[in-house]
Amino acid sequence: TAEPARPAELSQERQANTSKQVIPNASQILSQNVTPEPPDAATQAAMLERFKNISIVYTWVNSSSPHHNNLMMQAGRQPRFSACPEDEHLRFSLRALERYMPWHQGSVYLVTPGYWPHWLNEVHPRLIRMEQTVLVPEPYPILNSNALELNLDRIPSLTDQFIHMNDDYILMKPCHPWDLFTATGAVKLFFKNQTMTRETLNRRRVWRHATSYTWSLVDAAYGEQPRWYLKHSPFVYHKRVFGLIKKKWPRETNQTYTRFRDPDNVIPPILHHAFVLHEGQQHNLTGSLLPHATMESEHVFIPFKSLKLQESLNKLSSEVKFLTVNGNCGNVAGNTRILVDWLLKRYPVPSSFEKPAD
Repeated sequence: TAEPARPAELSQERQANTSKQVIPNASQILSQNVTPEPPDAATQAAMLERFKNISIVYTWVNSSSPHHNNLMMQAGRQPRFSACPEDEHLRFSLRALERYMPWHQGSVYLVTPGYWPHWLNEVHPRLIRMEQTVLVPEPYPILNSNALELNLDRIPSLTDQFIHMNDDYILMKPCHPWDLFTATGAVKLFFKNQTMTRETLNRRRVWRHATSYTWSLVDAAYGEQPRWYLKHSPFVYHKRVFGLIKKKWPRETNQTYTRFRDPDNVIPPILHHAFVLHEGQQHNLTGSLLPHATMESEHVFIPFKSLKLQESLNKLSSEVKFLTVNGNCGNVAGNTRILVDWLLKRYPVPSSFEKPAD
């Protein structure tokens, strides 16, 4: 087996690419304080028609489930207690989706390790349940979201552009196609107003190391540029790009098929977004950056284990469109009740994705 490509090994290739330019005006776009205007009525109507059947993909696990604990033991690790309410996260995410994206008529894929929420309406005409083995057959079981997300393009009948949702993404107000795409159909790429430094990172900080490693691949291919963190928001993808990034970075993507997250995994959305920005036009694929001012007001992340969770939820601005409550849950069981109660008050009506009440 080939050794993983390390960031230090990429210096020669990076030097060979110093003539390549940073994304044109990327920093200027991201630093703008002007929120882009929505398209006119005619364009809105055209976009609603164009994107009404776009696929939406949810990837979901329930780390507090006995099924998940069994998979952990099969994979050789002791399960850890988790108070994360992933079962309820998904329920309310789907309620919000149905409430705030009524224009959507396409398929909703739910990719899981082989178990399903007890409340799920399994005969919903637009819901397609799918086991993770469709995406990554080996190794089994796999508990690595990076490996799974790298193969989302393997989902049968997936539309050419699609939306990837995690179960903890909650829509807070109406979401339209123009919130996710430009009028010309370019996918909107969501980054934080925060960048990583280039210092050597501790390999035990798996996610941060993998993020830095992935950006080093981007540096080597396209020249050094700011290493933005990704927003905890829906990812809008071009299906074709997944095959293109595997072709461009074959060794690095292959080494991502590990049972658990690894410091030398790639972070798929970073590679996707970088490829679209730098090479997309060559393949008739386009992406668009949004100003950080728009991102910070409309996309909000709250740590699940925050001691001020209730206060943070109550103080959410009316501008917030996408909310994520996530992070290491530990055993903060009290916050589970706080979050579920808050979501129940905001989204009391069951969605059609839930089994009818007895």
